Amino acid sequence: MQGNTIQQLLADRIDTFATGDKPTEIIDKAVEKLFKELIDESFKSWGDFGTAVKASVKAAMPSNVSDMFELTRYNSLIINSLRERWQASTIGDDFLRRANAALDEVLREDAIPAQVRLSELLEAFVESHAEDAAEKGWDRPHVRIKEDEGIVSARFIHIAFDEEPEEDYLSGRSLSRLTQSRREDHQFKNRVSVHLLGETDDSHPFGRVYHARLEGQPVGRDFSIRNRWERLLAALYFGVADLIIDCDEYDVSYPGRD
Repeated sequence: MQGNTIQQLLADRIDTFATGDKPTEIIDKAVEKLFKELIDESFKSWGDFGTAVKASVKAAMPSNVSDMFELTRYNSLIINSLRERWQASTIGDDFLRRANAALDEVLREDAIPAQVRLSELLEAFVESHAEDAAEKGWDRPHVRIKEDEGIVSARFIHIAFDEEPEEDYLSGRSLSRLTQSRREDHQFKNRVSVHLLGETDDSHPFGRVYHARLEGQPVGRDFSIRNRWERLLAALYFGVADLIIDCDEYDVSYPGRD
C-alpha cells in the first residue's frame, strides 16, 4: 500500500512537472547549448564554414597575378553584400557576430595596403629566412640601398637584398671571386627600383616601384607568391602600393642576432 502511495506521488509530481514551464526551460537550454557547440565547431579554422569559404576564395583566384590584387576589392563587395543580407534577416546576433568574424579571418591575409614600408617588407623577408639564419649563424640579411646621383629632374632609389650576409656569400665563391670587395648589384637575387614621388609626414621618401627582381627572376605575370614578403613586393610592382623608405641598410637583423 505504501509503495502504491509513493508511486502515485511520483506520478503526480511528474505530471505536474511536465505540464509546467520548467521542462520547456530545460529543453531551451539544451537546444541553445547544442547550437552553440555546432556553431563553434563550424567557425573554427578547420570547420566546415571556414573551409568552404577558403576553398571558394582559392577557386576564384585569377591565373593572371596582376589581377590578384583586384580580388580583395572584389571580395569586399561580396562580403558587404552578404553582411547586409544577414543584417536584414532574422538570424541571431551570435550567429551574425561569428559569421562576420569568420569572414574577417578568411580575408585578413589577402588585405593589400595602400602603402608598404621598407622596414615591413624586410622584416617579412627576415621572418621567412629566420630558420636558415639560425642554422647557419647569420647575423643579418645583406641589404644595399643607394640613390642615383647626378639626376636633377627625378630621384631614384635602388634596394637590393639577399638572405645571406655578404661575408658568407663571398666565402662561398670560387677563389678568383674572393678578391672582389663587395657583391655587384646584378648578383643580388632580390632588387627593387623606386621612382620617388615625395615624402611622408614623418619625412621619409616614398615612391612607385618600376622594376623588381624576385629570387633571381624579374617579376612578371607568371610567378608564384609563397609568403608575405613576396606578396608585398608583388603589390608594389603592380602599382597597388607605394614603397616608403623608412629604414637604413643595417636596421634589420635576424631574430636573436641584434
